[in-house]
Amino acid sequence: MRTLHPKARESLKCLTHCLTQKSFVMASVTIVFRKDKINRKVQAPIHFRITKYGKSNYVAVGTMISAEHRDDIKKKVKSNHKNSGRLNSLLATKFAELQDSVLEHETISIIRQIYLIWLPQTNILCPITNQ
Repeated sequence: MRTLHPKARESLKCLTHCLTQKSFVMASVTIVFRKDKINRKVQAPIHFRITKYGKSNYVAVGTMISAEHRDDIKKKVKSNHKNSGRLNSLLATKFAELQDSVLEHETISIIRQIYLIWLPQTNILCPITNQ
C-alpha cells in the first residue's frame, strides 16, 4: 500500500475539512406567495425565496394572485384561475432557471474556496487567479 507524503496528507486533511464545513452548505430555492405584501385587490405577489445560512433573499416574479387561486401546499396556481397553465409553466421555468443559476454560483464559490484554501498549501497555481 502506498503512503502519502506528509504534506500531501495534510493537504488532503485540509481539503476534507473545508468540504465538510458550513461554508459549503447549498442555498435552497422555494416559491412563496407573499401574504405580507397584499394589495387593495387582496392579491399577493409571487416571489422566489433563496435561503442560505438562515438569511433569505426574495426575487419577484412580477405576478399578483388572489388567495382563492393559489395552492400554498403545492406552491402552484389552482386550475380555477383562467391562466393557471401559463402561470404554472412560467413558475416552473423561472424556478428551474433560478435553481440552475444558484447551483452554478455555489459551484464556482466552492471551487474558488478550494483554490484559495487548499491549493496554496500544495504549491499549485490556481487557474482562476494564476497565483
